[in-house]
Amino acid sequence: MEISIRLTPYLKINKIKSIDVPKIKRVCPTHSNFIAKGEKFCPHCGAEIVNQEYTVKEELHPYKVFQAAGLQEDNLFTVEYLEGVLKPNHLPPYYINIEEQENMAHNLLKKSDLIQSQILWFKEKYKDYIIALYDAYDAENVEVCWGLLHYWR
Repeated sequence: MEISIRLTPYLKINKIKSIDVPKIKRVCPTHSNFIAKGEKFCPHCGAEIVNQEYTVKEELHPYKVFQAAGLQEDNLFTVEYLEGVLKPNHLPPYYINIEEQENMAHNLLKKSDLIQSQILWFKEKYKDYIIALYDAYDAENVEVCWGLLHYWR
């Protein structure tokens, strides 16, 4: 694995939502701990096997949100070990490549125009993704950020 460092716009989901996912299991009405594997009748009492509905809590992963919205899933990537962080798969305009430069200094205080233009580029390029995430997680839980991403790839 390699370490990657980027100065880039990215999305941060502050609170990953859990959703109830409906499931069905086939059980004996008398022996509820018996889960049928394909039997039509309970081997213990002969009762007909029935469907029992239940729910399971699952994290609402951003990729599921993108799928439901009909968006291509690989335009924003989750960053391993950085929960809730999504980075773009495209480099922003005027990208500062800090990985390949040695002995460099960038005064970011003088780059506010660059930062704002990259944020605007990000908001426009990933507009449909941002809207889908706002709808799924609520707008106050999703923020567009610009900064340093340090992660394993």
